[in-house]
Amino acid sequence: MVRYGQNIVAESNWEEGEHEAFQAQLNEQYPKVVEDIDVVVSRIKSLIRVLPPDKLLHRAWWEMALLHTNIDSESEIGSEETIALRMIDYVQSVIASVQPQIPQRTVVTEQEWNELRSSVSDLFNMINTTYSYCHMAKRMADEPELDTDMEEFQWRCMFYWCNVRGQRYHVHQSAYLKEMFLPHNPIMEELFGVTSQQFIEGIEQILNQLTYCISDVFNDLRRISLGKHSIPTIPQLIDDQSSISKDVNSKEILAHFIERIQSMEMFDVKKTSSLPNQLLEKLSWSPGEEKTFFAEGENRGWPLRIWPVFMRPFIKIGSKYYCFDTNSLFDNLYRVMQRIVLQLKPDYQETWNSIQRRQSEELPFAHLQELLPKSKIMKQIFYRGLNEQGKKDWCETDGILIHDDHLFIIEARGGAFTYRPPSSDLQGYLDSLKNLV
Repeated sequence: MVRYGQNIVAESNWEEGEHEAFQAQLNEQYPKVVEDIDVVVSRIKSLIRVLPPDKLLHRAWWEMALLHTNIDSESEIGSEETIALRMIDYVQSVIASVQPQIPQRTVVTEQEWNELRSSVSDLFNMINTTYSYCHMAKRMADEPELDTDMEEFQWRCMFYWCNVRGQRYHVHQSAYLKEMFLPHNPIMEELFGVTSQQFIEGIEQILNQLTYCISDVFNDLRRISLGKHSIPTIPQLIDDQSSISKDVNSKEILAHFIERIQSMEMFDVKKTSSLPNQLLEKLSWSPGEEKTFFAEGENRGWPLRIWPVFMRPFIKIGSKYYCFDTNSLFDNLYRVMQRIVLQLKPDYQETWNSIQRRQSEELPFAHLQELLPKSKIMKQIFYRGLNEQGKKDWCETDGILIHDDHLFIIEARGGAFTYRPPSSDLQGYLDSLKNLV
């Protein structure tokens, strides 16, 4: 192993025949690995169908928030913090897909929580490591002429699909929402009775409630913890209040803190955003409503399928709509709203596409000019060049930007990237990339 600056180069020292034997062993293990994953998914499913979904997601969110409170950069996120995220989005996906047992439990015991968390951790560890190795070995055994570069590309796509969330920083969400939804104001008013601005403000209020507005909650926690070596966990605070200072002020702070963290109000989308019920219904799954995640076929309930939270980011429990996962909300909101609008008004398809093309062409110039305010922009530039047949012809680019002695040639492309998972539709990924590039 050698390091060159930021790059590390490793070279294997297999003896002759060792690598082939190892690949054969992985291929042989493949059926057992698939069986083990199915067992873990079944265990997760059995737990979730009997446990109260509101209390599960409530605890998952607060544990995630506490784990991420003191993180300053992505490099500090470890496996524990990552699994805390999966305890929200993957668990919510299973809740949406599994018919709940009637009656359900009213509480989640510590043993049940630990078993569920351990099972979710096992599932993603197996998918990310053991399964990917054995799957590759099986493919190579079945197809000796397999394109290993393409197989590695598929694995990277699958890894991204299962683990990576957050397409932009939250501070940029407001500008993104305005760029994407303000042009659709007439259809938003027609279908849902709200303006695009009201819709954007409602979504922003959800984000604020689940990010900025919890800072005072944690400030209470820190005030309670003054003089202690570590911040107590939420269960410790609730179950062992005798460990807190006996002075009246601390007791009042603790009582207010516990009341806030036990409440579901901050997750209540209707109370937070005032968005209309018709829209919230389209953005929400009820427990057991989604039928494809556990449908017959390969990888039932695996994170390699389309997650229900990708299609509808909210969960409806009883008569209330809740949001626990801002990443799934913002990563998928544009395409989710596109599907909802076109489902309700199919003849709006061409208008939507036209607005998308216009925005794709105009926004690069707007953002670049904001960064380089003294630059000069010229749009729709025609020039003589070679066509696909190698003959001279008129060509067009979206525009150029001139700044000092630099010339930027801008060619923007817009389109819908495939929503299907790479495990079952690698060709769709390749076609999407070709279309955009």
